[in-house]
Amino acid sequence: MGTEAPNWVAWAREPGHESYYDYGPLFFEETVPAPGRRTLDLGCGEGRITRDLRRRGHDVVGADGSPTLVTAARDAEPGAFLVADAARLPFADATYDLAIWRSGDRLQRLDDLDDLNPLSGGRGVSGLPDRLARSGQRVRGTPMSLQRSDEGGREGEDEKERVDRELIELLNELRVALPGVQILFAFMLTVPFSQRFAELTNFERWVYFAAFITAALGTALLIAPSSYHRLLFRHGDKEQMLFTSNRLLLCGMGFVAASITLSVGLISEFVFGTTAALIAGIGIGGWLCWFWYGLPLTRRGLREHPKG
Repeated sequence: MGTEAPNWVAWAREPGHESYYDYGPLFFEETVPAPGRRTLDLGCGEGRITRDLRRRGHDVVGADGSPTLVTAARDAEPGAFLVADAARLPFADATYDLAIWRSGDRLQRLDDLDDLNPLSGGRGVSGLPDRLARSGQRVRGTPMSLQRSDEGGREGEDEKERVDRELIELLNELRVALPGVQILFAFMLTVPFSQRFAELTNFERWVYFAAFITAALGTALLIAPSSYHRLLFRHGDKEQMLFTSNRLLLCGMGFVAASITLSVGLISEFVFGTTAALIAGIGIGGWLCWFWYGLPLTRRGLREHPKG
């Protein structure tokens, strides 16, 4: 490992070179408990996961069997890194609440290792469960894949079943969003052909055009997952498609929110004047931003940074 470690460090620190850069944030958001506990990063390597945990508020120690990698971790960011064998960890019982372990393209949370056998080349992990169970706390210890859904893997569900279920969940959400967007876009298409469209001022026409374009962009993004799926059918890329479709859905809803806000402002301007348009537009825009983005992001923030 001594001669290979420097090359591995350079590879691991190249942004976007492997799946961790795509899926790591989701793991931290959905799988790792909130900060405020002692955390052990087993097999920390050059320390990037340890650094990410520390930035999220965890009191974390990184342990690895390679002195070269531990030195690289300390050079990158001074902190608690040590050379240790996972089978003979130099810690007293109940030292840590949580352990994280990277294995290939899986990032796992190990809260209860009673059923975990080989770790690090087949060596058993004797005594490690006691070191993780401060005050007798235990959490279900099933290793969790890096690519987690909102609910996590269900009991007895393999990775393919989980991806299929999450894709169905996303398609069901699209079925809720698309009809309303299609109705909005259809309405925008008919507006220029109405009799009173000629009464719009030049400014109002630009507002209408912006609402029309954002509705078109939102519609395109919300339909895009279907085209993505068809073009990559049976190419073995379903999980990446799931994450891409999730981003498309979020971006598409942003354009839909902009179109609704502009449409409400335009109609209010036409019927009641500028003051009503500003009040209605700002009010509806804020309402959509809060319930579509602010509320879930606030919840996520509370999970990541709990008070007290």
